[in-house]
Amino acid sequence: MIIRPILLLALLLLATPPIATAAPEPLARPVELEPAVNFWRRVYTEITTNEGFVHDDTRLDIVYETVRLSRSSDRARRASASEAGDRYVRALRAIAGGKRDNLSPSEERVMELWGPNINSSALSDASQRVRFQLGQADKFRDGLIRSGAWERYIKNTMTDAGLPPEIASLPHVESSFNPAARSKVGAAGMWQFMVSTGRRFMRIDNVVDERLDPYKSTRAAALLMQQNYEVTRAWPLAITAYNHGASGMRRAIEQVGTDDIAVIVRKYKSRSFGFASRNFYTALLAAVDVDREPERYFGALDRHAPDNSRVLVLPDYIAVGTLAKSLGIDRDMLEPINLSLKPTVWNGSKKVPKGYEFRVPSSAGDPQVLLASLSHDAWDSKQTPDLFHVVQRGETLSSIAPRYGARVSDLVAINSLSSAARIRVGQRLILPGGVSKSSAGPVVDQGIYPDAVVEAQRVATAKAATKAAPGAPTVAPSVASNVPPKPPAELTASLPSAVTEVATDEAAAEAGDTIATTDTLEQAAAAEQEVATALPAVPAPAEAAQVVEIEQRQLLADPSDYSVAEDRTIRVQEDETIGHYADWLGVKASDLRRMNGMKGTSALRVGRRLKLDFSKATPEQFEGARLAYHQDLQEQFFANHRIVATNEHLVKPGESIWVLAGRKYNIPVWLLRQYNPDLDLSMVKPATRVVIPVLASPGA
Repeated sequence: MIIRPILLLALLLLATPPIATAAPEPLARPVELEPAVNFWRRVYTEITTNEGFVHDDTRLDIVYETVRLSRSSDRARRASASEAGDRYVRALRAIAGGKRDNLSPSEERVMELWGPNINSSALSDASQRVRFQLGQADKFRDGLIRSGAWERYIKNTMTDAGLPPEIASLPHVESSFNPAARSKVGAAGMWQFMVSTGRRFMRIDNVVDERLDPYKSTRAAALLMQQNYEVTRAWPLAITAYNHGASGMRRAIEQVGTDDIAVIVRKYKSRSFGFASRNFYTALLAAVDVDREPERYFGALDRHAPDNSRVLVLPDYIAVGTLAKSLGIDRDMLEPINLSLKPTVWNGSKKVPKGYEFRVPSSAGDPQVLLASLSHDAWDSKQTPDLFHVVQRGETLSSIAPRYGARVSDLVAINSLSSAARIRVGQRLILPGGVSKSSAGPVVDQGIYPDAVVEAQRVATAKAATKAAPGAPTVAPSVASNVPPKPPAELTASLPSAVTEVATDEAAAEAGDTIATTDTLEQAAAAEQEVATALPAVPAPAEAAQVVEIEQRQLLADPSDYSVAEDRTIRVQEDETIGHYADWLGVKASDLRRMNGMKGTSALRVGRRLKLDFSKATPEQFEGARLAYHQDLQEQFFANHRIVATNEHLVKPGESIWVLAGRKYNIPVWLLRQYNPDLDLSMVKPATRVVIPVLASPGA
């Protein structure tokens, strides 16, 4: 897409936030949600990571006990949580069975909380809802201190973008304001973006990961929240979509028949709408309360001073060692303020890319003077070439890394894998610079690739190399087609079967329980390396269900519905054909046409419902293949483009969506549909408002 110079200049200004909209009203606080808000306020202020609540996972006003965890070992900590949870499961079952005399302290506590008139059925149900929540007060306090560096910028960005100012407190929930935070499921940075979602708005490759840049990730979060609001038209749902996905919230509205967040939390039923998603909005409201009155909960705090680093926009490629030496600035001062540069840059195997906004301490002086002081010989017009390893069947990260003198953590970091990633046959793994090629054989592919398209080429190569077994659905490999990660090391031991959703699930990750800095990434990779085994292309049914959950997480910003309905129908989405469905189902396209009364020449209409034949594949297998296809499609596009803003277009007489997408704005129709999910794009009338995403290249 060609962007007019004036627009391009505006987009490149560092302080330029997303397109502003009218200031919204304060976030809704339904009375029905106040017990949950109070619960999270207590988690954030009353108990530390050495304590936890045993509680009911639905009635959050029911907290059975505050558990003090052992500090002797992780195993002892897990045992403390498990023992307390099991004790209340037994107590609930005993009271449900009619016991009223000679009560134990736990049983007396159950009676005190639920009251003497509670019926046995309700108590029996409650015994299935016992959960443990790790405290976060120490992490929240640390986050308040760290937030001083960026809170002014974040608040200004949210306000200028027309977002509720309360969203500025979301990093407390996501990462405790740690810009280097990484979760075990692959999210990274202060705003905890997954790779696929992050690539829509930021550059993420083997050289730069802008998820770790507090400024660029903040602007990306504002853009994502704007899109969520365009899709849901309600801020509580837009915020919940940050965790559950825009498509999930659209399904919630459709299923429950309202956009009332309190009703949705109470009534919406979905496999993926668990404790974390149900509580995401109330956790934010609690974080807002604490953020507004930090001294009330923590006393006087010495917050970090606002970040005053300055930016050098690099005119060409340059080795980071050369840059630091030429500037006369110690690398130890540069790394903490340039977290988005990958290890490949700091270890010298890649150069700092052209156009990168390199930050230096304010004490270093005027950026333009600094740039002018660099020798012409310091710059390079090209990036260092990449090396690849094409994964073979049966290989693991731990078997691949030693062949090149590399570490598992190197492969995990360079390829933006989660620590528990499963690699796939045909997948192209980028290798660290300086590796040994003596034992590589034909699987090494060396060449110069633009940083922005490395990942797209890897995906395309993997897809071409993947062949499905006859009669089985094709599952296209993708960046994160991984099995679910093992639980985090902290409190991972399963409580008794009746103790559900321990604090090691998604909610714990959001609260900071599973956050690890880059210092622990190698340890996490080492612990999981034997899991990282190359898989065949077609997953078994059980594995397919796991793939579905992961692919859905990767497509959080996509409001399209890729699920199979209870009546085993689907809604046709953009860039899908009968041939796709037949391949994913392992059936003939002609049979699907016959099932749906379609003639051989009739085309699919986006939005129509279609019946499917699941005689040779499960719905989970189909969904996994479908999600992987769309993830690959989107990742290839976002390897070359990123969304930097949105504009509005009023349709003129004679204009069609196809003309707007293909000629005027040069964007794919599927992306246009994502920003306008409720429009029938085939019948758009004049004067219709259409939201247009503004694109730039990842390096722009």
